[in-house]
Amino acid sequence: MKATPQKILVTGAAGYIASIVLRQLKERKEGNEVVGIDIRLPTIPIDGVRYLKADMLEANWAKLIEAEAPDVVVHLAFVVDPMHDEETMHRINVQGTKSTFKAAAKSAQQIVCLSSATAYGALPDNDVPLREDAPIRGDQSSFQYARDKGLLEHFYRSFQKAHAELKIVSVRPVIVYGPSVGNYLSRFIYALPIVPLVRGLDTPVQFVHEEDVAAVCCEIIRQQKTGAFNVAGDEWLTLAEVCQMARRPTMRVPRFVLWAMMQLMWKFHFTKLESPPTIIDYLSHPWVVNTDRVRDELGYQMRYSSRDAVEAMIASR
Repeated sequence: MKATPQKILVTGAAGYIASIVLRQLKERKEGNEVVGIDIRLPTIPIDGVRYLKADMLEANWAKLIEAEAPDVVVHLAFVVDPMHDEETMHRINVQGTKSTFKAAAKSAQQIVCLSSATAYGALPDNDVPLREDAPIRGDQSSFQYARDKGLLEHFYRSFQKAHAELKIVSVRPVIVYGPSVGNYLSRFIYALPIVPLVRGLDTPVQFVHEEDVAAVCCEIIRQQKTGAFNVAGDEWLTLAEVCQMARRPTMRVPRFVLWAMMQLMWKFHFTKLESPPTIIDYLSHPWVVNTDRVRDELGYQMRYSSRDAVEAMIASR
C-alpha cells in the first residue's frame, strides 16, 4: 500500500547533510511536498524543493514553520564548528531547537532530529559499543558541542512525554565524513604539519558516510518510526590509522602537552586549530556505538564502512 504524501520541512536546508536529505527525499518520488528553511539560501538548490529564508533565533522562524503546518519536521539546523562565543552557540543549538520543536508540534506527526553519538559522553567506563539505551552523559562534558547535544537529548525525552501523540526521533551519528563534508572534523588532520596524538592511547573511532546518514533519516520518515537510532559505518579505526590513510605524519605527546598546546592556540584564535582542548576526552575515551537497531528495525544496511567514509573524505580534498 502506497504511503500518503506528506509535507516535509527540513531545517538547516543549506547545510551539506540537509542538502543530501533533500535530494534523497526528491529522488524517492513518493509525492511528498518538501520545504527547506535556513538562515541562507543554498548555493545549489534541489529541484522541486521550496526554500524559505529565516533566522532560527528570530520570531519569524517559528511563525513560518507554524504557517507551513508540516506533517514531518527534519531538524538539521545546528552549529557544528566550535565557536569562541559559547553563549551564542548554545542559543542557536539549544534555544533554537526548542523553538523549532514548539512550532513543529502545532501540526507535525513526526519530528526527526539529528543528534550525535557525542551525546553519550566520552568516558573511560563507557560500554564498547554503546546501545541506544545507554545513559546520556554528554550534558556533563566540558566540550560544548557534546554538552549541548546531551542537553537536547534530555529535552527530546521530556518533550516526548508531554506530546505522546508525536513521533520524536533522535538520529545519533558518529563522525560524519564524505565528499561534501567541510568542517573542523574533516580539516583537523590537515591543520598542522604533524598531527599530535595522545601518547599511549589507540582509542577506537567510528565514521559514517553522509549518504548513509541521509538515507537513515529518509527511511525513518518513510516508516514513521520513533525513538533513537545510532548510525555508524561498520568497523572501528584509530586516529593513527586515519592519519596513515591520509598520509599525514603523527607525533605522540602526553595528554597534558596536547591540552596545553590546544589551549594556547584556541585562546589566541590560531586559525589552523578549530577546536578547544575540551575535545580531548573524545580523542582519549571510547564512544563507539552499536547499530543493530538500524539494521533490524529499519531494515537498512549501511552502504559504506567507517573506512569507506574516511577514504571518501580524503579523496575529495
